Amino acid sequence: MWPVVHTLYTAEALTEKSHHEWDEFNNGSRNGTVYHSIRWKKFLEDAFGLECRYYIVRESGEAVGICPFVEEYSGPFRGLIPLPHSEFNNVILDDSVDPCRFNEILDLYAKEYSYLQFTTYDRRLVDRITYDTYPDDRDGNMVIDLSRNPPDAIWESRAFRDVRKKIRRFEKDGFEVKEIRSEGEIEEYYHYYVENMHHIGGKVLPLSFYTVLLNSSLSQDVRVVSLTRGDLFAGGMLTILHPDKKTACFEYLSLNRNVPAHFTPTYLLFWEGITWAHLHGIEKISLGCQHFDVNNPRFRAKMKFGAEHVPFYSRLVLLSKPVSLLYAARENARHLGRQAAAFFW
Repeated sequence: MWPVVHTLYTAEALTEKSHHEWDEFNNGSRNGTVYHSIRWKKFLEDAFGLECRYYIVRESGEAVGICPFVEEYSGPFRGLIPLPHSEFNNVILDDSVDPCRFNEILDLYAKEYSYLQFTTYDRRLVDRITYDTYPDDRDGNMVIDLSRNPPDAIWESRAFRDVRKKIRRFEKDGFEVKEIRSEGEIEEYYHYYVENMHHIGGKVLPLSFYTVLLNSSLSQDVRVVSLTRGDLFAGGMLTILHPDKKTACFEYLSLNRNVPAHFTPTYLLFWEGITWAHLHGIEKISLGCQHFDVNNPRFRAKMKFGAEHVPFYSRLVLLSKPVSLLYAARENARHLGRQAAAFFW
């Protein structure tokens, strides 16, 4: 039997000349998203001044993967982490990449970086890592496949019965969903977005995030809506579209928590967004990152709309021995601290 000869992988930093190749790979991959696009990279840099580091993985000169990262420092150690403020930020490799050789790709980054954090939808990749690794706390996205579960089927489903009643209650009371763009409308939307984030303990994005996004090259693929009755603002939602992939992401709910409890603005906002997306040729909708937890009311609510939990796997990979030893010492100290707290309480 002839020996197997492996070609070498390379990780090539993105350049202006390779922008087109990057987007072509992204649009051709089943896991490609608007959050992997060059336009999103430009937006992140403009809105947050991030030090983005994008790499094209090649085998025999051919692009076989794209890896979007942000560079950061932890003390004296330099590392790469996933894109912030991006619902999808996973490493994308095509089917030609052998999962058993994923460690060879990580080796490429070990020459310059002490650690790397990444996300993947391919469980086989994380099982092949020989470096010290630690999982983080994210574990999946809630996705509606409208090609298999169109709006009519969702509406008539048994699980949707109570949602139908609450949607009709809004309609009977004269509420309507409308697209918004003016500065005053966005500021009102932002006000209730901040209130909602404080209520659920979420991280608040600055107003500039929205103003830069709505004035970026992505603006034509961004839809912002409000749910109102006269001067009463009940809620709002932002949708980011990726027409090339026929996908949409529902993001950044804005909710007036003073609306009477028998109203559920999220239900009507989701439903209007789903029907609008289906009418405009969208086939898949992301309702956002979510832990798999059937006891979580937000998880159950998304399931009522036909969303399925699509798991992903996130790992912190320690590429240098000093970082590995320091991280292990810190984790041991935390573990001992928890044990001491449990003992005394």
